[in-house]
Amino acid sequence: MIGVRAMASRTQMQEMALWPKVIAKAREQSATEAGISTNASFGSNFLGDCPVDAVMKFLEKEHELWDAAGIKVTAVSVGDPMGWCYPMKVEEIFDRVKEQ
Repeated sequence: MIGVRAMASRTQMQEMALWPKVIAKAREQSATEAGISTNASFGSNFLGDCPVDAVMKFLEKEHELWDAAGIKVTAVSVGDPMGWCYPMKVEEIFDRVKEQ
């Protein structure tokens, strides 16, 4: 999510604006479970390091939208297309995901 403009020709806000449409389509198709995710979760060659708090805010917002639609979140994914990942940060993100 953090480097979305460079990766998908959309701003973060434009990408987030699509979330309700994705959820509406899932409801139309009678989905009962969903996964949430972020991309460039650790950092971006365009924007630098991505704080864990920022990753968590995106995941929390996505989770809230799925909850509001009555669709259970059963998976969490974090992407690292640019190789900014390191073990301590992976552990911190997933410790916080499990905690919440």
